Amino acid sequence: MRCVLKRGLFFLLLTASLTAAPDNSILGCTQSLKSIATSLEMYASDHGGGYPASLKELTPTYLKSIPTCPAARKDTYSGSWRVAGGEGFYMFCAGKNHADFGLKTNEPTCSARHYLGPASLLPRLHKLQDKGAKPVARCLQNLKNVATALEMYASDHNGHYPETLKQLEQAHYLHAVPMCLDKDAYRYRVKTRPDGFQLHCPGRNHAKDGSPRDFPTYDSEKGLRRE
Repeated sequence: MRCVLKRGLFFLLLTASLTAAPDNSILGCTQSLKSIATSLEMYASDHGGGYPASLKELTPTYLKSIPTCPAARKDTYSGSWRVAGGEGFYMFCAGKNHADFGLKTNEPTCSARHYLGPASLLPRLHKLQDKGAKPVARCLQNLKNVATALEMYASDHNGHYPETLKQLEQAHYLHAVPMCLDKDAYRYRVKTRPDGFQLHCPGRNHAKDGSPRDFPTYDSEKGLRRE
């Protein structure tokens, strides 16, 4: 999964195709935003879907420290952080730190809406975790947990995802890899150029809920397929 920022990865990929290599400071900045966003989802999981009032609340439990922008060499994110409507968030790299590479002031940005990773699985899914939830709701939550673990793994491995989900368990990113209906293993595939992954529920396990085949599906670039 990437941190798709408003203008984010698409801009970087387009530029990379026209130049020798994308600017490392922007890649580092987007990785910092991605790390914060992943930690925010972990926080929300433990707090009923709510986000913290300040990024400082993420440390030291969810982040050892707030990451810095490589270009500015300081935390340029905390001052811009805000919770949006109780079910989202918004932040950006404050200043003209990447102007030399064509970004505007206060870019890149990151929000729950434009962050196509665990954060795109909005906290309202936490409301589906009760005992009476349909199997598809529990399956959606499973995908969120696995996607978050994949992002944590990638953050610790230079942006690369594991070859198998079992590696998440072996490296202690998940206590155990969940299965749909406690019997069917999720199907996982690593993508490259850029690094990413696809994850989906096998078969038609949720046909009774009116769901299509291979649903739910999660793609690191496109986010969650909800219907």
